[in-house]
Amino acid sequence: MQYTADGMSYTFRVDGNDHPALMGQTAAWKQIDVTTWETSTKLDGKLLATTTSKPSADGTSLTMEAKGPEPGGGSFDDTTVSQRASGGPGLPGKWKAKNFKSSAPPILEIAASGQDGLKLSVADFQATCDGKTLTDTGSAVGVSEKHTAVYDRQ
Repeated sequence: MQYTADGMSYTFRVDGNDHPALMGQTAAWKQIDVTTWETSTKLDGKLLATTTSKPSADGTSLTMEAKGPEPGGGSFDDTTVSQRASGGPGLPGKWKAKNFKSSAPPILEIAASGQDGLKLSVADFQATCDGKTLTDTGSAVGVSEKHTAVYDRQ
């Protein structure tokens, strides 16, 4: 199987074992029953989230519930409902998020970092990113040609 999101992808087996995933993480996928899959995502062996994915009976929507610990204490419980854009039947296909519900939406903080950088942080997840450039990738609506623009802070 292959998972793709935000221009990144990884391949995996639905065997319950950890496989390399996105951004240095691992993901262990297993099928619970005919219509339910569970994914345990870890970083350095530490559980980040357990996500249960379940397509609707008619296959037109997908509900994903992610639960896990917050590094600063407590836990989160997020639910995303997506609509099928293509593919099927079952879990494989292209899904477009329609609704997101979070037990505690994370707060993104952007601050200056030194003379020419930015620091992005999400305190609830003890995540930070320092950078001096901004990369914009994408394409115009209805056009298959992709673009990439890299901006250096002046």
